[in-house]
Amino acid sequence: MPDDEPGWVEPNPASPRALIESCLACKFPIVTGTTGSGKTTLLRALRERVTPHFQVKDTTMAPMTRIWNTLSPAIVNLDHWESLWRCLLLASLLTHYHEHLDRFDIQSQQRISLANALLPRALTQLPYFKHPYAVASSLANAPLGMSIEYYVMSQPWDEIEQALLSCPDDRAPAIVIEIDNLDNYFDNSPSIMAEIQAGLALYLAKLEKGPFGMRNGFRVHAAVRQTTHAFIQRLKSEDMRSEPSFVEIKWTKAQIAILLEALLGGRQVKNETIIVPIRNALENTEEYLLRHTILTPRTAIQIARALRDDGDGAIVDPDELRNAVAVQAEIIASLTIHQVASDLRAFGSRTPTGMRATGDASQQEELKMRLVTEFERLGRDRLDRAGLQQLVSTWDSLTRPYLADTLWTYRMLGTYHAQQHTVSVARSVAEHAPKIPGDFMLHSSLMDIANIEPTREAVTIEFV
Repeated sequence: MPDDEPGWVEPNPASPRALIESCLACKFPIVTGTTGSGKTTLLRALRERVTPHFQVKDTTMAPMTRIWNTLSPAIVNLDHWESLWRCLLLASLLTHYHEHLDRFDIQSQQRISLANALLPRALTQLPYFKHPYAVASSLANAPLGMSIEYYVMSQPWDEIEQALLSCPDDRAPAIVIEIDNLDNYFDNSPSIMAEIQAGLALYLAKLEKGPFGMRNGFRVHAAVRQTTHAFIQRLKSEDMRSEPSFVEIKWTKAQIAILLEALLGGRQVKNETIIVPIRNALENTEEYLLRHTILTPRTAIQIARALRDDGDGAIVDPDELRNAVAVQAEIIASLTIHQVASDLRAFGSRTPTGMRATGDASQQEELKMRLVTEFERLGRDRLDRAGLQQLVSTWDSLTRPYLADTLWTYRMLGTYHAQQHTVSVARSVAEHAPKIPGDFMLHSSLMDIANIEPTREAVTIEFV
C-alpha cells in the first residue's frame, strides 16, 4: 500500500452499524462495491482486527483463466460453482486440520486421516495448508477419473464435511481464509468469472446459516465484483441483499469530502465557484471535485495526489483543480466503459439453451468502441425515455436487457431533475434506471472520450 493511501475509513457513519462491524458480526462476509470503493482495504482492516485470535491465510495469486475453464461446465450453471466452492473450502480447511493433526484426539485424527485420503494425491503429498486457489489448481490438473460436474457432487465431499464438523474446532489454530482479486482475469472470460464470484457468494451465504456458521475456528473473508448480486438475481431470482453476510460498500459525499481533506496534506480547495470547462457553466468547487471522484476513495486518492504533489501553495487555484480533474475524468470514463463492456459480456453470455455465447478479447474492444459510437450518435448528454430506448434498441437481444442497468450501476447514467439542476445516480446495484421516472443524463466524463453536447448549466450529482 502506498504511504499516502489511508487505512479503512467508514464510508457512511450514519449507518446503524459500521461496515467493519457488520463483517465481524458474521463468519463469512461477502464484501462488494464499485471498483475502487475499498474492498481490499476493508479486508486488510478485518485482518488487523482478527489477527490476535486468528491465523490469516491471505489471498495467493488468483488462478489463471485456464484453471477456471478446466473446472467449468459446458453451460452457465451457478449450482455447479456453488458446489465447486464447497469443495475448495472444505479441502482447504481439511488441509489445515491435517497440518495440525497432532493437536486432535485419536478419534478425530482418524476421521481427518480418512477424509484426507479422499482428496486428490496432489493435495495430500505435503501436510501443509492449501489455499482454495491452490486447491483449484490441483483439481484442474488432477486425473479425477470423471467429469468435474460429477466430481463436485460426489459422495466423498459429504463425508469430508461430516468429518470436519465432527472434530472440535478449538484444536487447530483458528484461521481466516481471504479470497480476493477474482477480477484479475475477468475480461478473459467474463461469463465464467461472473459465475465463479456468484457461486462463491451463494456458498458463503449458505455457510453462514449452516453448521459452520456456529463454529468459532473458521472464517472466510471474500470480495466480489459489484454486479455479483445483479448476476445472481438475473440467473436465480435470489436477492443477496437480504443475506446477513452480504456487505455492500456505499460512500457518502460527506465522507469522501473528509477523506479528500485528509489526503490533500494541508492544501485547501476554496469553497468558491469556477467555470466548468466545455460546459461553460459556473459550479461550486466542492461539487465539481466530488462529482469527478464518483464517490470512490481510489479516485479521491488519485486526484488528491495530483493536487498535492504537482502544486504549490496552501490553496489549490481553479486552473490547477481543472487540470487535475480533467486527467482523472478521462481515466474514469475509459475504465468505466471497459467495465461496462465486461459486464455486458457476462450478463449476455447465456444463450436460450443455457450455453455460453462465444466471445474473446476482440469482442471486448468492439463493445467499448460501440459504446462510444452510440453515445456520440445520441449527440448530447441529456436524453429522455425515447433517447434511452433508442440507445438500448440498437443492441443485440442477449445484452439489450442489461445495457441501461449496467450503465446505471457504473454511474454512467443518472436521472436528471431539470428544476433542481441535479442528477441522481446509483451507489448500489439495488437501484435500476428503468424503474425511476424522468429524463436521463450521461456522466460528464464521457465528454472527454465521446463527442457529445453538454447541458449548459452546472449539475449537482446526488447519489441514491
